[in-house]
Amino acid sequence: MPSQWERFKKGNIAKIVIGYSLVVWVLIQLIEAVLPTFETSLWVAQKC
Repeated sequence: MPSQWERFKKGNIAKIVIGYSLVVWVLIQLIEAVLPTFETSLWVAQKC
């Protein structure tokens, strides 16, 4: 009987979690880079 970790790695859930995490990380990096360029207020960054 495979362990829970092995079942997790084989399933689609692992791919979905990794993909979602990567997309969120890229979006956060873009927001952090773009907002200061447009001299937005501090509250704009806090709402994101």
